[in-house]
Amino acid sequence: MTVDNDRWELVIQHILAKRTSLGTGVGIGGAKVCQVCGEVRTFSGFIEAICSHVTVGDDREFVCIGCNFKSPGRTATGFMVGKAAQHAREILESRPYRFCELCQIQVPGTPDSRFMLPGGGKVWACAPCAGKLRDGLETYSPKRRYLELELKTDEQLRAYDIAQEAHRLDLEETLDGRLKSNRPDRAAAALAELGKVHGENYGGSDGICPSACEIIRQDENPGDQQKPTSRR
Repeated sequence: MTVDNDRWELVIQHILAKRTSLGTGVGIGGAKVCQVCGEVRTFSGFIEAICSHVTVGDDREFVCIGCNFKSPGRTATGFMVGKAAQHAREILESRPYRFCELCQIQVPGTPDSRFMLPGGGKVWACAPCAGKLRDGLETYSPKRRYLELELKTDEQLRAYDIAQEAHRLDLEETLDGRLKSNRPDRAAAALAELGKVHGENYGGSDGICPSACEIIRQDENPGDQQKPTSRR
């Protein structure tokens, strides 16, 4: 299918802005520059997010699954625990450089190479990229980078948005069990909103499209449903 750039951007923004009724974010996923190998790699879900970051000094550094596979003491799935986390930490503590988290070139591993983001947090950034961030010409969004790397078609992006919307409803029902009895009405409202964003009809006399059925289903044990099958 030919990608409609305006529609694509609208769906991307809809995913990035998704929040529960309490204002908490929905879905965990990102693409960052691994500070061991310097390549852009992805992580998805709570466990990967926790296990792919190590503390070095005052910073939380991203170390991809591929690199922590090489670390002694790794788990069977490659997540860093114990000796593996210490191994990655020792590499980074002894290394005089890091990688710019936008363009991936090497930068000095000093405080001068850290850029404070407007919303909080710091990133490693070379001088040109720091200038672009400062002037608003570039943004740092691990989740957007993740979406662009992992989801290549309109169908994949819409299916992801639908799954995330179902996850939002599940999370809200976990926080307030009284909402479960009103799932059909809440789902109908969510489907109407998704239809506007996606430019699709997810209801009506012809029924609901298969992927949109995700939003109707009620899980007794809602989980993180955003994970695509591919991995970098």
